[in-house]
Amino acid sequence: MKIKCLPLLAAFLTVSFIVTSCLNSDETEATYSFNSSITAFSLGTLHIDRMGIDSNGEDSAYVDTINCAKYPFSIDQTTRVIENKDSLPVGTHIDKVVTDLEADSEVIFYTKSGKDTLWTSTDSIDFTMNDPETGVQEHAVMFGVYAYSGTRGKTYKVKVNVHLQEPDTITWKNFNSPAFSTPLAEMKAVYAGGKVFVFGKDGTETVIRYMEVSSGEPQAWQDVEVTGLSSIQAASATVWRDEVYFLANGGKLCRIKPDLSVETGLCGETFTQLIAGADYEAEPVMYACTADGSGILSADYTWTLSDPGMNFAADKNIFSANAEVSYNSNLHRIIVMVDDRAANDTAATVYSRLSNGGWMEYATSNAPLPGLENISMISYDKKLYAFGGKSTASGTTLTRPFGYFFSSTDNGLTWQQVEEEMAFPQEAAEKGANGITESFGKRYTDNGGAYAAAVSIPQEELNAEGALNPSFIWIVWGDGTVSRGHINRLGFKPKQW
Repeated sequence: MKIKCLPLLAAFLTVSFIVTSCLNSDETEATYSFNSSITAFSLGTLHIDRMGIDSNGEDSAYVDTINCAKYPFSIDQTTRVIENKDSLPVGTHIDKVVTDLEADSEVIFYTKSGKDTLWTSTDSIDFTMNDPETGVQEHAVMFGVYAYSGTRGKTYKVKVNVHLQEPDTITWKNFNSPAFSTPLAEMKAVYAGGKVFVFGKDGTETVIRYMEVSSGEPQAWQDVEVTGLSSIQAASATVWRDEVYFLANGGKLCRIKPDLSVETGLCGETFTQLIAGADYEAEPVMYACTADGSGILSADYTWTLSDPGMNFAADKNIFSANAEVSYNSNLHRIIVMVDDRAANDTAATVYSRLSNGGWMEYATSNAPLPGLENISMISYDKKLYAFGGKSTASGTTLTRPFGYFFSSTDNGLTWQQVEEEMAFPQEAAEKGANGITESFGKRYTDNGGAYAAAVSIPQEELNAEGALNPSFIWIVWGDGTVSRGHINRLGFKPKQW
């Protein structure tokens, strides 16, 4: 029914009003409302594209239904915009949508592609943003209400938002530039102050390079000036108080200052390894090792030996994470993974300690972290993730470098192989398609197993698309090329109601 009938309805309402008021001059004159607001808006059941497994065990696409009534729509009566700030899932069909409205009048209409139509609760409305006939970009479907007084109300812009990406899926982007002028080996990466720092062997010398990533895009690699330093221990690189600390000159504590100069002679102790920086609110500390054992370094660089005889390997990469203990806000747990397993070991080495206790190695559980060559651990999205090269343990099926993420939600005690969503790009042959050149396994092999990983802290500034520069996973390969990943939902500022 075209909207040309609506003025006739409005005229009828007005005439009815006049006739009623003239029948008897003693009767009270009726007043009809000028209100023309939409007060509630919701959707019904819609179709959605799904992916499942068929009887042959192969991926199979099918169409399912989803009840969208529970997705709330906000109505801004000032700007006259109606939209769902919690977007519908990826693949939801919005070309045939049944809506439910409440308004100040029963005469409701909608406009799209230049056509006005009287709305009914059974109408199937196309909310796609492109006009199917002309391809012209449409802003939205417009809804309006005729008041009982016969006046046409100001229209509302109705937008049905649908996710364009799977929220919990990781998206990767490879950058072939910047690259190192010379490749590195035996690498470790850390993030601090908007920069990713990489320590690695350039021939026989250990060098320190960094790139600016605060914009979300990697900038050119720069060298940190290390004149006057000798025997830099790449495996000791640790972030503490948003600065990079490391050992050099025979185990002396050094730091990279905000101006990118290096400060030495911070502490009189000679260290064998830096384990983890912990920025506790009450008192930030660093866990480290001397020849006598492990201990705690305070903010004023005072050293306290706490675990005599407890040492971590000086030449092995250590990865750490810390979190507040759920049952006591004054306690924190440190989780440390050490890349010190032999090639045929089936499980990686994971340690834990409370801020008021000592180090404890996790015994091999029913679900240990597999022992992978060149293994890395990161803290990301409130979980621990580990990955690396293949496992050479007897009987293992993990023979593909960068085949899987392994995840832990219980502070490193147990680990699960991640089968979906969190994944690395794989070989074309394994995907059954041609032209896929993003394989991390190939990048790992081409660089002789040299890589390093770090996680950047989210930046609050929005980019041009209205998205955050989120918490990124940065993987730096031995040649200096970079792969950047992030979970899709972490890249957008949460909607406020």
